[in-house]
Amino acid sequence: MEDKQRECLETDLEIIDKKRGLGKNDNIPIDYKDALPRFADDWDFFQEMLFKFLDELPKRAKALSLLIEYGEPESLVRVAHKFKGAAGIFSAKALCSAVGHLENIGRSGNLSGAKEAMVNMEREIDRLEEHIHEKGCLG
Repeated sequence: MEDKQRECLETDLEIIDKKRGLGKNDNIPIDYKDALPRFADDWDFFQEMLFKFLDELPKRAKALSLLIEYGEPESLVRVAHKFKGAAGIFSAKALCSAVGHLENIGRSGNLSGAKEAMVNMEREIDRLEEHIHEKGCLG
Protein backbone atom coordinates (compact mmCIF):
# COMPACT_ATOMS: atom_id res chain seq x y z
CA MET A 1 0.00 0.00 0.00
CA GLU A 2 1.40 3.39 -0.98
CA ASP A 3 1.94 6.06 1.68
CA LYS A 4 -0.89 8.32 0.42
CA GLN A 5 -3.35 5.41 0.36
CA ARG A 6 -2.32 4.29 3.83
CA GLU A 7 -2.65 7.84 5.14
CA CYS A 8 -6.16 8.18 3.67
CA LEU A 9 -7.24 4.83 5.03
CA GLU A 10 -5.80 5.54 8.48
CA THR A 11 -7.47 8.96 8.56
CA ASP A 12 -10.81 7.43 7.64
CA LEU A 13 -10.37 4.68 10.22
CA GLU A 14 -9.67 7.29 12.90
CA ILE A 15 -12.78 9.25 11.91
CA ILE A 16 -14.85 6.07 11.89
CA ASP A 17 -13.58 5.03 15.31
CA LYS A 18 -14.36 8.48 16.73
CA LYS A 19 -17.82 8.38 15.18
CA ARG A 20 -18.43 4.91 16.58
CA GLY A 21 -17.39 6.14 19.98
CA LEU A 22 -20.16 8.71 19.70
CA GLY A 23 -22.55 6.02 18.53
CA LYS A 24 -22.94 7.57 15.08
CA ASN A 25 -21.27 6.77 11.77
CA ASP A 26 -23.69 8.45 9.36
CA ASN A 27 -21.29 11.12 8.12
CA ILE A 28 -18.84 8.68 6.54
CA PRO A 29 -20.24 7.47 3.19
CA ILE A 30 -18.00 4.39 3.13
CA ASP A 31 -16.73 2.37 6.09
CA TYR A 32 -13.26 1.25 5.00
CA LYS A 33 -12.59 -0.60 8.22
CA ASP A 34 -15.67 -2.73 7.71
CA ALA A 35 -15.25 -3.19 3.94
CA LEU A 36 -11.54 -3.92 3.56
CA PRO A 37 -11.65 -7.44 5.08
CA ARG A 38 -14.12 -8.42 2.32
CA PHE A 39 -11.22 -7.81 -0.05
CA ALA A 40 -8.71 -9.85 1.96
CA ASP A 41 -7.33 -6.58 3.38
CA ASP A 42 -5.83 -5.97 -0.07
CA TRP A 43 -6.01 -2.23 -0.68
CA ASP A 44 -5.15 -2.55 -4.40
CA PHE A 45 -7.92 -5.09 -4.99
CA PHE A 46 -10.35 -3.01 -2.95
CA GLN A 47 -9.42 0.08 -4.96
CA GLU A 48 -9.85 -1.74 -8.29
CA MET A 49 -13.29 -3.02 -7.33
CA LEU A 50 -14.35 0.35 -5.93
CA PHE A 51 -13.41 2.04 -9.22
CA LYS A 52 -15.59 -0.46 -11.07
CA PHE A 53 -18.44 0.15 -8.65
CA LEU A 54 -18.11 3.93 -9.04
CA ASP A 55 -18.08 3.59 -12.85
CA GLU A 56 -21.36 1.65 -12.72
CA LEU A 57 -23.20 4.10 -10.45
CA PRO A 58 -24.68 6.29 -13.22
CA LYS A 59 -25.93 3.25 -15.13
CA ARG A 60 -27.50 1.74 -12.01
CA ALA A 61 -29.17 5.02 -11.07
CA LYS A 62 -30.51 5.49 -14.61
CA ALA A 63 -31.95 1.97 -14.63
CA LEU A 64 -33.80 2.61 -11.36
CA SER A 65 -35.07 5.95 -12.64
CA LEU A 66 -36.43 4.38 -15.84
CA LEU A 67 -38.14 1.58 -13.91
CA ILE A 68 -39.90 4.18 -11.78
CA GLU A 69 -40.82 6.23 -14.84
CA TYR A 70 -42.26 3.15 -16.59
CA GLY A 71 -44.09 1.96 -13.48
CA GLU A 72 -42.29 -1.38 -13.05
CA PRO A 73 -42.29 -2.18 -9.31
CA GLU A 74 -41.25 -5.83 -9.68
CA SER A 75 -38.21 -4.93 -11.75
CA LEU A 76 -37.45 -2.06 -9.39
CA VAL A 77 -37.24 -4.57 -6.52
CA ARG A 78 -34.84 -6.81 -8.42
CA VAL A 79 -32.54 -4.04 -9.68
CA ALA A 80 -32.54 -2.16 -6.37
CA HIS A 81 -31.76 -5.37 -4.47
CA LYS A 82 -28.68 -6.02 -6.63
CA PHE A 83 -27.56 -2.41 -6.27
CA LYS A 84 -28.03 -2.54 -2.50
CA GLY A 85 -25.90 -5.69 -2.34
CA ALA A 86 -23.11 -4.09 -4.35
CA ALA A 87 -23.14 -1.01 -2.11
CA GLY A 88 -23.14 -3.27 0.92
CA ILE A 89 -19.95 -5.00 -0.14
CA PHE A 90 -18.22 -1.60 0.17
CA SER A 91 -20.02 -0.77 3.42
CA ALA A 92 -21.57 2.31 1.81
CA LYS A 93 -24.26 2.15 4.47
CA ALA A 94 -26.16 5.36 3.73
CA LEU A 95 -26.32 4.42 0.04
CA CYS A 96 -27.48 0.92 0.99
CA SER A 97 -30.22 2.42 3.09
CA ALA A 98 -31.34 4.78 0.32
CA VAL A 99 -31.42 1.99 -2.28
CA GLY A 100 -33.13 -0.31 0.22
CA HIS A 101 -35.88 2.27 0.58
CA LEU A 102 -36.42 2.12 -3.19
CA GLU A 103 -36.49 -1.67 -2.98
CA ASN A 104 -39.18 -1.49 -0.29
CA ILE A 105 -41.21 0.97 -2.34
CA GLY A 106 -41.08 -1.49 -5.23
CA ARG A 107 -42.17 -4.35 -2.95
CA SER A 108 -45.19 -2.34 -1.89
CA GLY A 109 -46.28 -2.10 -5.53
CA ASN A 110 -47.08 1.58 -5.00
CA LEU A 111 -44.45 3.79 -6.59
CA SER A 112 -45.65 7.01 -5.01
CA GLY A 113 -42.69 8.39 -3.14
CA ALA A 114 -40.23 6.67 -5.47
CA LYS A 115 -39.09 9.89 -7.13
CA GLU A 116 -38.31 11.44 -3.75
CA ALA A 117 -36.45 8.27 -2.77
CA MET A 118 -34.45 8.55 -6.01
CA VAL A 119 -33.42 12.09 -5.08
CA ASN A 120 -32.17 10.82 -1.72
CA MET A 121 -30.30 7.94 -3.38
CA GLU A 122 -28.69 10.31 -5.88
CA ARG A 123 -27.63 12.56 -2.99
CA GLU A 124 -25.92 9.57 -1.36
CA ILE A 125 -24.20 8.67 -4.63
CA ASP A 126 -22.91 12.24 -4.90
CA ARG A 127 -21.71 12.15 -1.29
CA LEU A 128 -19.85 8.88 -1.88
CA GLU A 129 -18.22 10.10 -5.09
CA GLU A 130 -17.23 13.42 -3.51
CA HIS A 131 -15.72 11.65 -0.53
CA ILE A 132 -13.63 9.32 -2.70
CA HIS A 133 -12.44 11.98 -5.14
CA GLU A 134 -12.01 14.80 -2.62
CA LYS A 135 -9.68 12.73 -0.49
CA GLY A 136 -7.63 11.64 -3.49
CA CYS A 137 -7.20 8.25 -1.88
CA LEU A 138 -7.75 6.22 -4.98
CA GLY A 139 -5.51 6.17 -7.96
